Amino acid sequence: MKIKLAEQSAIPTTQDWWIKGLLPKGRLVLLAAQGGTGKTSVALYLAKTLAQREVRILYWSFEQDEQDFTNKIGKVTGLDIVDNTETEIDLSKEDGIIELNNFIYENGYDILIVDPISALLDGDTNDNQKVRKMLNALITITKNLGTTVLGIHHFRKPGRTGVENIRGAIIGASAWVDTARLVHCLVRDKIGDGLYLETVKSNISRTGTSWEVVYHIDEGKGIVVEEIIPIEDGAGQRVLDSPDKEVMTPVVATLKEQFAIGEMFNLDDVTSAGSTASFYRWLGKHPDEYQVCEKKKDGKKAFIFI
Repeated sequence: MKIKLAEQSAIPTTQDWWIKGLLPKGRLVLLAAQGGTGKTSVALYLAKTLAQREVRILYWSFEQDEQDFTNKIGKVTGLDIVDNTETEIDLSKEDGIIELNNFIYENGYDILIVDPISALLDGDTNDNQKVRKMLNALITITKNLGTTVLGIHHFRKPGRTGVENIRGAIIGASAWVDTARLVHCLVRDKIGDGLYLETVKSNISRTGTSWEVVYHIDEGKGIVVEEIIPIEDGAGQRVLDSPDKEVMTPVVATLKEQFAIGEMFNLDDVTSAGSTASFYRWLGKHPDEYQVCEKKKDGKKAFIFI
């Protein structure tokens, strides 16, 4: 069986991005988190956002079926979802990587998301040699076709001792982190239920870069991501350091710097400070820390901190 290659060189001379800092073109990326944190929801948000920009995406799921995803985000043109029962591709077999490479080539996929990526491994997740071999096979596809591969991965079980940083919380052999070109971790603070992404390893950008994941809980859909916005570096690590302490929502922190207690601000000020959705989520959790003003500011609904 002949492996198919992109007509032009797929190896970028300078790094291009699908989403700056989050998802590069033509690289192997890892997204890791504790179970139930929302890593699949984040991956689906990225996939839906890019598919709406006419990026072709294959989401290969080993834990949920297509109907689960359709219930969560609806039908999205350009986003194809398959579960493991729908494909005979097996990376543990000699021709498996060639079959996957050619399948991506023939369907014109720009991005492959594997959830979880450990399902492709024929062996122990702690076996450095086997992990590196499997990941290098995926890197071959990124080089052949310029396709981005995003692997969803897990943290170690809560309560494990000796974990001093987010990177150390990732389950399995060190090769998971060492082989990927970019690794993001998703963490949640236990008090405020804030979600934060942090880059913990990168060969192509700055480590420590962080984002707030703005979301809401839908009774039928679970975690639904609304947007992902840049925040100050190291937010994820601070959550790991103090899991029982709420991380200040960045937009609220900015507003509190700008407006003293009792000083009116409106939604224009909120928009200038960051995310309106994040602000409203904070309001719902902190009813004793603000008031809605009877008077308006510049003709618009106003708030004060108390």
